[in-house]
Amino acid sequence: MKRRTEAYADFVQHPRYGKLPRVTGLHPKEDFLLGRVYLGWLARPDERVPDTAIVANTARQPNATFPVTHYFDLKRRCRDCDRPFLFFAEEQRYWYETLQFYLGVDCVRCIDCRVAERGPERGRVAVV
Repeated sequence: MKRRTEAYADFVQHPRYGKLPRVTGLHPKEDFLLGRVYLGWLARPDERVPDTAIVANTARQPNATFPVTHYFDLKRRCRDCDRPFLFFAEEQRYWYETLQFYLGVDCVRCIDCRVAERGPERGRVAVV
């Protein structure tokens, strides 16, 4: 556990999911040709955190040509502050299955920069 903690020490802390990968023990391999496991083009093998996969509900993914069957915790680097962060599998499931984001949408900012970007403008009503 200490080794894992050290490996993710510089990662941005997410208020809901933390900063450490959430190990599930599930690590499916892509099986695109047979159509059983599809991990999506945003989940590159070098960015996936091993053993963190969760099963997706493909029926809830909007307009998916190739529905993603599993989500992994993914290592990302923030576009704004350049700090590393995790795009958690649970967060992906929420984005794609609850919020109905298109599967091609990727998380490019850490949670701190996403919150800062919303800033005080969020909740303002435009005066016409």
